[in-house]
Amino acid sequence: MKKHLYLLLSILLVTTTVLHAQNAQQLYFNQLSTDFDYQAASFVVDTPPSPTAAPRAFLLWSKNFVKDPAIRGLTLDEFDAAGNFLSEHFNPQPQVPTESILPKKIIRARLAKGYYLLAYVIKSIKTINGIQVYSTPLVIRLDPNLNPVWVAKLHYSTVTTANAQAIIEYNDIIESVNSDVVLAGRYADAPGKQTSVLLTRLSQTGAMIWTFHYPLSVCNAEALSLTELTDRNLAITGYQESCSGGPSGPRTLLYATFNAVGTPAVAERLLGGQALSGSKIVKHTTIAGADELFITGYIDLISPTGAINKQVLLVDIKESGGLITINHIGDAGQEAASDLVVEGVPGGNSFNLYFTGYTDSYATTLKTDAFFLWVKYVNHIPNLVSFNTFPTSISNYVAMKGVELKWAGKERFAILANTQMTFGTQLQTNTHVFIRELNDFTGNCVKSYQPPVTAYQLIVQPVTPATVRLPFAPYRDEYTPFNKVQPRPECGAFKVDPYNANNLRTAGQPLSSVPAVKGPATIRVYPNPVNDQLYIDYGAPKNKGRITAGIYSTDMRLIRTFVLPGGNRNSISLQGLSSGLYFLQLQHQGATQVFEIRKE
Repeated sequence: MKKHLYLLLSILLVTTTVLHAQNAQQLYFNQLSTDFDYQAASFVVDTPPSPTAAPRAFLLWSKNFVKDPAIRGLTLDEFDAAGNFLSEHFNPQPQVPTESILPKKIIRARLAKGYYLLAYVIKSIKTINGIQVYSTPLVIRLDPNLNPVWVAKLHYSTVTTANAQAIIEYNDIIESVNSDVVLAGRYADAPGKQTSVLLTRLSQTGAMIWTFHYPLSVCNAEALSLTELTDRNLAITGYQESCSGGPSGPRTLLYATFNAVGTPAVAERLLGGQALSGSKIVKHTTIAGADELFITGYIDLISPTGAINKQVLLVDIKESGGLITINHIGDAGQEAASDLVVEGVPGGNSFNLYFTGYTDSYATTLKTDAFFLWVKYVNHIPNLVSFNTFPTSISNYVAMKGVELKWAGKERFAILANTQMTFGTQLQTNTHVFIRELNDFTGNCVKSYQPPVTAYQLIVQPVTPATVRLPFAPYRDEYTPFNKVQPRPECGAFKVDPYNANNLRTAGQPLSSVPAVKGPATIRVYPNPVNDQLYIDYGAPKNKGRITAGIYSTDMRLIRTFVLPGGNRNSISLQGLSSGLYFLQLQHQGATQVFEIRKE
C-alpha cells in the first residue's frame, strides 16, 4: 500500500510538472498611469509566514508613483504564484523626479526573519535635522508579514552644510552569519569629487556598528556586489577607474576582501581589454580562508572592425586574489551580465552558472534585449548550455535589460527585467518577469542563440586602499500600505513555486545546511513559531520504516535526535531550547526534508 501511495504521489508530481513546465512572461505596470510608468530593481521569491496568510510567492521592490504624479516613491509589491497582485507598501518621496529614486535590493532575512530593503534617493525634500542632503540611502527591515521593524536613512551623525552634499550610495546588502547587515557601495565628499568603496555594518536592530570608505590612489572606485566568505571575511567586486588629470577614466575590475571589522585584507584590480567591471560576486566553496568565487560583469574588447565589442565576463578567483580561469561570452554585439546564480552539481568540481543581463547582438533594430544564459562549468572549463532572449508584445520598446534572476521552483527561474519604451516624445519604463523553465525545449516565449565562450587572460595589479572611518548614524523614515500594481500576461502559463525554489541547493553552502521553507502541502509542521510542542502532520500515514527527526542550530550542529513511530501525526518537544532559529530535518526511507523553525 505504501509503495502504491508513493507511486501515486510521483505520478501527481510528474503531472503537475508537465502542466507548469513551460516558459512564460508577464508585464507589470502602474494602473493609475496610461503610460505604465513603473520600474522594479530587485525581487525575492518567498512563501508567506503561515499557511493561513495570503498566498505570497514573490515581492517586487520598485519605484512608482501615486495618483498625484508629483508624489513618487518606493514601493514593495506582493504577488501570488500566478503573478496576481496582493498588496503594496509605499515610501513617499514628494517632488523627487523618477530618475532620482533608485530602489536597489530586497533580500530575505533568514536569521532576523523577514526582509531587508535597500534604496537610494537623490535630493529628497525630507530633511535631516532641518538640512536638505544630497544623498539619502534608505534601509528598511520588515517582519515576515511585511510590517516595518525599523526604517532608517543613513548619513553623518552630525549633518552640517559642509557634509550635506556627500554622496553616500549603497548598491548591495547582505545578512551575515551573526545576523548583522552589511552594505557596500560608494562614497564621495560631494558630486564631482573622487568616489571610493564604502562599507557599512549594522546590527539587526538597525544600530550602527562601523562605516569605512577606502580611497584607492586618486581614481574613482565603487563596490557593486558583496558576499560573506566562510571565514566571515567580506569580499566585494566592482570597479576602479584608470585616471589622469581627474578621478574618472576607463574602468578596471576591482576585487577586495575585508575582515569582519572592516580592515582590508586583499585588494587588486584586473586589467585587460578597453574596460571591464564586476557586477556580481558569488562564493562557490566552503573552505575557511581558501574560498573560491565567481565574478561576472562585462569586458570591452576590440572587434576586427575596430569597434568596441562588449562581452559577458566570467572570472573564477581565489579568496587570496589568485586567478583560476577567465572567460568571456558573447556575439558580435554588446553583452553584459548583471546577475549570477551558481548551482553546485554533486559529484565533483562541477557547477551550473545562470546569468541575466542585456544583449543587442540579435535585436532587429537598435534595441537591447534581456537574456538568460546557462553555462555548465566542469573542472574549470565552461560550456554553453543555452542563451535565450524574450520576445515581447510591446513593439515600441527601445531597451530591455535583465536585472536579477532567482529560482522560481524546481528547474525554473524567474528573471526580472526592465523595459524602456517610447510614448510620443516621452521615454517611460515598465517591468517584466520572465519564467525560464529549464525543461521546456519547445522554444515557447524564448528565442535561442549560440554565442561563443572564449578563454582569456587578465593582468593582476595589487592596490593599497586607505581606511577612513565615517561617523554615520541612522535616522527615521516612513513606510505605509498603499496602491496597486497591475499584471498583464504576455506569454505562457506564469507560475512561481516558492516552496521548491527555497529548497534548492546554492553552491558554497553544504548540502546539509540548506534551509528550507515549510515545504509542500503533503507535510505540515506547526505551530511555527513554536513555544514547546511541535507537531508534524504527514497528510497520509507513514507506517513503514522509522522516521528520524533532527533539530539543528543555524550553524548546523545537531542538537537533538528523535525516532518517531509514524502514523498520520507525530510531535516532538523543543522544551529547554533557547529562543531563536532552528532547522528540523525529517528522514524517511531515504527521503530528506528540511524545515525552518522559529522557537519563541
